[in-house]
Amino acid sequence: MKVTLPTPQDLGYNSSLPIRGFNSNNEYTWEDYNEYIEKNYPIRNWLFNIVPMWFSVNISKNVSEFFYRIRSNIDKKYHLLDLRQPGKEGYKYGWVDSDTQMLYANFNILVNFVEKELKEPLDEMIKFHKEISEKEQESDQWYKAYLEIKELYNYWKIDRAIKEKEEQDSLSAWYEKFKDYKNRNNVECDKLSDEHRKLEVEFEEKETEMLLRLIKVRKFMWT
Repeated sequence: MKVTLPTPQDLGYNSSLPIRGFNSNNEYTWEDYNEYIEKNYPIRNWLFNIVPMWFSVNISKNVSEFFYRIRSNIDKKYHLLDLRQPGKEGYKYGWVDSDTQMLYANFNILVNFVEKELKEPLDEMIKFHKEISEKEQESDQWYKAYLEIKELYNYWKIDRAIKEKEEQDSLSAWYEKFKDYKNRNNVECDKLSDEHRKLEVEFEEKETEMLLRLIKVRKFMWT
C-alpha cells in the first residue's frame, strides 16, 4: 500500500482552494488544509513536505547556484561589459577614457540586444508592433521604441563609421599641410584646421545626442 498525504479532493474539497487572505466567502483554504495535514499526519507531513522543502532550499538551490556561478564566471560572463569594437581600427585593448567607455559600453549593449537577445529579428518586431498599432488604431509605444532602436543600431553600425572617416580624413588633410613647417601659418592650413574642428565637434555632438536617445529607450530593451 502506497503511503501518501490525502489531497483536498480526498477530504471532500475542490482542488483549487483559495488563499486565506483573499477568501471573502469563508471557504476552506489552503492554509486550512495545511493545518489539518500538520495536525493529523505529522510524520507524513515531515517526510513529504518538510524534508523535500529543506533539501530544495538548502541543498538543491545551493548546488544550482554553485554551477550557475561557475558558468557565469567562465562562460557567459554576464557581469562583464566588453568594450572592444569591431573592425581593424576599432578599440581592442588598453586604456580608454571614461567618456569613451560610456559610449562603447552602452552601444555594445544595444548591439548585443538587437543581435543576440531578441527572439525575432528587429524588423519582424517592428512589423508585429506596427500591426498592433494599426489594429487598435492608437500609438503603440513598443512600435515607436523599436523604430528608435533600429535607428540607433544603424547609426552605430553604419552612419557613425562614415562620419568618423570624414572626420579622420579631414584631420589627415590638415596634418599633411601642418607637418611642413613653412605651411603652419598658411591660410589654407588654418582653413583645413577649422574644417576639421567643425567636423570633430559635429561628430562628438552626434554621439552625445544618440547616447541620450539610447538611454530614453532602455526600458524597452528587455526580453
